[in-house]
Amino acid sequence: MFNGLKTIFDWKGRLGRLQFLIVLIAVMVAASLIGTIFGHIRLVGFLAQLAVLPSAIKRIHDIGWSTWWLLLSLVPGLGLIMEIILLVVPGKK
Repeated sequence: MFNGLKTIFDWKGRLGRLQFLIVLIAVMVAASLIGTIFGHIRLVGFLAQLAVLPSAIKRIHDIGWSTWWLLLSLVPGLGLIMEIILLVVPGKK
């Protein structure tokens, strides 16, 4: 069940693919609006990555991988690939 902001900012538990997609879309829309209004695109992008971090950690735990795999998202170009992997790979029960 998706519980809005609690799902985004809670560090515990697991997160399914659909919930992770909802979080990604919400953060991208918010970052786009804030970036358009105030500028500072790089700062807004960095803050968006920080906002997605708890959800990404929960999603990677749902897959059954170590959290250290998220370090790959810091490499330019691999962040998008990592998000696609988190959206595609099914979780383990």
